[in-house]
Amino acid sequence: LPIYIENWKPAVSSVKKYKKAQNLLSAYQKNAAEGKEAYNRSAEAMRSIVEQIIQDTEYMTDLLDSTVRSGAKKVWYLKADDRFYAVKGWAYVYLLVLRDLKKDFADVFANEKLEQYRRNAESFLRQAVLLRPVFVANGSPESQMVPNHLLNVGFYLSRAVLELKELENTMQDENE
Repeated sequence: LPIYIENWKPAVSSVKKYKKAQNLLSAYQKNAAEGKEAYNRSAEAMRSIVEQIIQDTEYMTDLLDSTVRSGAKKVWYLKADDRFYAVKGWAYVYLLVLRDLKKDFADVFANEKLEQYRRNAESFLRQAVLLRPVFVANGSPESQMVPNHLLNVGFYLSRAVLELKELENTMQDENE
């Protein structure tokens, strides 16, 4: 009987995790094929998703900020590229979520103002994801010669957060 270790602790094997995920996906597909509602499509549910995206994106910008500060005056700070690509991966996930929110919550986004905020946030996340430096530099924020790619991606994330907060505030104002 093999023992699986993860982070120096006993763990479930990848095969078992995969089979569990496969079973959950099959159950979801079966329910969807039978026309059963798979999730809550209310405006309140959509708002909670947006709140979570805002929280996670703010957390990502905090991580970028701490990496910039800890690698200050180190252009070739080794943690910078790891953080840059990790944040880009998270941004890509939320880009896909925002793209598909329009389909999942079509009634909510029939409001053109809300749709515009969603579209703007999606656009800023896309710009963050499309950054493709040859190498990730952690230059000084004031530098004229060496960019700081962490600040670049952080800028687009911050703009996406602003748009999502406007979306959230507009929804709240319309419900009052």
